Amino acid sequence: MHKLVLLALGLSLGGCVATSQMDRAEMEAGPAPESVRTAIVNGARTYMAGPYVLRRAEISTMPFDALRDRHYVCVRADAANTGGEDLGRKAMAVFVRNERPVATALNDPLCARPGLRWEPFPELEALYRP
Repeated sequence: MHKLVLLALGLSLGGCVATSQMDRAEMEAGPAPESVRTAIVNGARTYMAGPYVLRRAEISTMPFDALRDRHYVCVRADAANTGGEDLGRKAMAVFVRNERPVATALNDPLCARPGLRWEPFPELEALYRP
């Protein structure tokens, strides 16, 4: 029983350290470099299918995720088709190594972290496919 308590305590403290590292990384994070922003816009142009309009696009700061040894940046926007039908607000995490996106995850929990800072992303809003 004593070993179980120690194991549970160790796991809970490990979670606190990881959370603390994430909080610090978010506080210290700067804006995504222009090369990453451009790659995201180019990727979105390929990713989006059919007619669409993106509204209220935002991009987060770019923290370093020490657990996965990579940076990440989140992008969120409201989407609508050209008929005005709302497709909903979506968030996407973009994982970055050497200023290049290497993977994405739609509605990743990282994008809901309260420590992220957001700014408008007008380059993404400029995308339009009739």
